[in-house]
Amino acid sequence: MEVADRFTQIELWLQENAKPLLGIFNPPATLSQIQKAESELGAIFPASVKQAYLIHNGEKDISEGLFGTWKWLSLGEMVLRHDELKNIEQEFKFGDFKPGFMIPLLESGGGDLYYVESVENEGDESEVIEWWHEQPTRDVKYENFNNMLSTFVKDLHGDRYVYIPNDLHALVHKDDL
Repeated sequence: MEVADRFTQIELWLQENAKPLLGIFNPPATLSQIQKAESELGAIFPASVKQAYLIHNGEKDISEGLFGTWKWLSLGEMVLRHDELKNIEQEFKFGDFKPGFMIPLLESGGGDLYYVESVENEGDESEVIEWWHEQPTRDVKYENFNNMLSTFVKDLHGDRYVYIPNDLHALVHKDDL
């Protein structure tokens, strides 16, 4: 299945199970907006990431994280987060953030990230990697962004996520309750 199919499935699930979150996604980014973000980051987006942003430009500001309280960053938030981390790395030389290579995609409320790596060629893919800001590691979570979306859809249909009205503007993984 393609990235577009994954978002259709997510939106259908939201329609049936969490209507207040149905409008959580931003409108699509344009190809020129994606190219501008790539230029600002000095990176080439993996194919599934580019496809996803052409469908939705991340989540709206009001979101507290559709992906189990992980918020999918808009292109603007992605560039800002990247620049913040780049400045921290330049100042403190931790060596755990590689500007131009790491592309932040999702952020937890605590500042941890899921990121992909810049690819060499258009159409290539990158693994989705988890990065904890307090103890940075390179933990591969998904084969690629499309695989992450596929796993998320499967977990939605497997009743692994819940929406708790009046608590969070997010979906919560049942393991985190």
